[in-house]
Amino acid sequence: MSDVQEGLSDVLSPSLRAASSYGQHKGKGTSRKDSSRTGKSSTCRESSGRELSHGITSGLEGEVYLPSPTVSRPSTSREEACAPPWNMVLEVLAELCGNLEEMKERNKARGGGGIASHVVNTPPSVRVRGGASPSFSGFPSVRQVDLDGDSQDDLPTVSVLRQCAKSYGPVDEISDGIDKHVADMVNHVFDCGMHEDEYKEIMEADVVKRLSNCLVLAPVECNTQVLDALKTGVRKTDFRMKEVGKDIVKAATIVTKSLTVLDKVAPEGRPEVASEIHILSGALAVCGHVNHRNNLTRRFIIKRKINQKYAYLCSDKAPMTRFLFGDDVS
Repeated sequence: MSDVQEGLSDVLSPSLRAASSYGQHKGKGTSRKDSSRTGKSSTCRESSGRELSHGITSGLEGEVYLPSPTVSRPSTSREEACAPPWNMVLEVLAELCGNLEEMKERNKARGGGGIASHVVNTPPSVRVRGGASPSFSGFPSVRQVDLDGDSQDDLPTVSVLRQCAKSYGPVDEISDGIDKHVADMVNHVFDCGMHEDEYKEIMEADVVKRLSNCLVLAPVECNTQVLDALKTGVRKTDFRMKEVGKDIVKAATIVTKSLTVLDKVAPEGRPEVASEIHILSGALAVCGHVNHRNNLTRRFIIKRKINQKYAYLCSDKAPMTRFLFGDDVS
């Protein structure tokens, strides 16, 4: 009950302040009426024993009530005699409504859209057409994305998020597709590898035999002095990586021999053959680069397992011959 009393006192406190100012502008007759009301109010306070706020009282059973402002009749009880000046309350409420309207108008003039004008359902980093561009422009605008290419979706409206995903999607550039059966073969081999019998058949063919003057088309062996100092687990790891290097140089051998055959046909006035030679030369260079990186990885693994005074042999700048750590490790 005390909480209800305090809440009602807070609600009607503006009306009391307005009532005091309202009484100052009235004549003497009004003052006399107020004094008579004050007397009645004091009588009400003395009889009830508990005062809520200026004429609003609580009964003995804890009920809170307000006399109706619409009924105009003589006071027949002390509760009705303690009724507040309702015309003053209505004036205060009207003044509060006017202040609220003024606040709304100021918010509209300041933000251009009322209280909810700052909530916009667009990404903060995407510039909307016709609006001011934000200070951060890390993401492309819808207009910029539209210039890059037409949307492939037959949608009536363009989704800003879909356009951004179009710009920040996969960056791999793809070319035209090839025959379906050839594509299936490529996808299967790179995902699952070759069957063991097919692999052996290629590795035993004459086409993979090393060329006599291409010494690098052979796997790089680990130096005996270093290999003997390694534990069994490290030896097995190095052996597996050496087998990977062997497959790389076998593939490079096939590409090299194919290039020599095509080079004999190119001078016959067939420009498409010359173009293919350039393409295959790039593939051969990639094979050599991958083989070199594989050998550097072997060095890196062994570096963590050998005596640190020999760690300089594992540097990227250390020469690499047919042996992983060079010809001289003494």
